[in-house]
Amino acid sequence: MPSIQHNLLKLSLKTAGLAFSFSKPSVQGMRSLLELMSLYTYMPWGVHFRTLDIDGMYAEWITPSDARPEKVVLYLHGGAYALGSPNTHRAFVGHLAKEIGANALVIDYRKAPENPFPAALEDAVKAYEWLLHGDYLPKNIILAGDSAGGGLSLATLINLRDKQMPLPAAALLFSPWVDLTLSGESILRNRDNDKILEAWELHEIGDDYAGAYSLDHPLVSPLFANLEGLPPLLIQASDGEVLYSDATRLRDKAEAAGVRVELQIWHDLIHWWHLFGKFLPEAVEAIEEAARFARKVWKIGEFEHRLKLTENQNQDDKAVA
Repeated sequence: MPSIQHNLLKLSLKTAGLAFSFSKPSVQGMRSLLELMSLYTYMPWGVHFRTLDIDGMYAEWITPSDARPEKVVLYLHGGAYALGSPNTHRAFVGHLAKEIGANALVIDYRKAPENPFPAALEDAVKAYEWLLHGDYLPKNIILAGDSAGGGLSLATLINLRDKQMPLPAAALLFSPWVDLTLSGESILRNRDNDKILEAWELHEIGDDYAGAYSLDHPLVSPLFANLEGLPPLLIQASDGEVLYSDATRLRDKAEAAGVRVELQIWHDLIHWWHLFGKFLPEAVEAIEEAARFARKVWKIGEFEHRLKLTENQNQDDKAVA
């Protein structure tokens, strides 16, 4: 059952949605509103950030005081490929990074409609390459993103695999938007329930992002891509949000492709509940679960690395004998 805090938040969003029903907001207006909303969020104690310039792309480096310096989360923020920034997601990523015990890199990738596909994907790959050139090992990198950023994270994994680049250890996908054709049944079933996306014309947003490409292009809608060979995936979603079907279908397709995947479902929550951080008990729980998954993946990777070193040493000893 949703918390009282969630129900109050949902009611306030419903009230705000009534205003949007009379006047369709512009992209710039929604961008400004989202930036203002970030004023009500806060970074956790002991977490700091600094700005970066990655070949002309603005980014932020988030550092918890107890972070393991060799571990990093590359975070791709959500916002329907048109909204959002490191600023709007700074508090959430700060809480996530602190719970995981790792640094985080959040990039301000190019957005639609000014910069349609593949601009955002190119920026995500550039950020990953920047980490590799900075001596971060792929096994110590986790990719993460929410909503459109979750879809972009999955598309980035697929693109890296197709380029035969080393893949990160895992991906954390928070309510990912992976089907821009909007063929999932929850798009209509949950439309009146999910107040975050109620004011948006999703078809129009998808068209703006896809640009000259088809909506079912495997890197625009990565649900339709070949998922073989991808690293472990954590998917979190609510059965009350419009993108619920994206999460369940992605789980099914990833499992069929032999990918290790864990799907965690919350009941009757709005889209983007993660971003409300410590205000919502459900957000706290989701962050803790994501951190648990990340630490588990890294622990397994470290164990396998030690096992391989032991096997190599045994082979060397036999060769000497």
